[in-house]
Amino acid sequence: VFPDVVPFLTWARRKGIVTGIISNADERYGDGILPMLDLSEHLDFNVFARDVNAMKPDPRIFDAAIEKANVARSALHGADASSPLAPEDVLHVGNSFSKDFVGAKDFGMRAVLLDRFGGSEGDDWRSRGAPVVRDLTEMLEHVASGTGHTAVSVTARS
Repeated sequence: VFPDVVPFLTWARRKGIVTGIISNADERYGDGILPMLDLSEHLDFNVFARDVNAMKPDPRIFDAAIEKANVARSALHGADASSPLAPEDVLHVGNSFSKDFVGAKDFGMRAVLLDRFGGSEGDDWRSRGAPVVRDLTEMLEHVASGTGHTAVSVTARS
């Protein structure tokens, strides 16, 4: 786990922001790797492609994330079910221009790409109009700049 992950998730929890993972990874990730990372107490929902029979950028996986985020929001914060999260209430953080950025934007979410290693890929994403951050601490300004954003979905692996 990168050193910025737990502090970001802790900050989000304190702010009442629901966080979760959307992943195209196979069952080994959800069943083996993710539990070893010991993040379950910091995440409010997980959506794996195998569980919804759809992979990013398919809108069904983003729709499933919204549903799970709404359930978590209600359980954790007593949120009113009559005012559920809409796609524009969610900021999606990913590492694939086509799967994460375009998929989330086409679904109506805000989206940011994570370029941890500062490669040329990040420059390409920027030139194509995507906001790019180097780590999750840079995400704070993107979350804060949103109006009413109460959920963040993070891609685990494309």
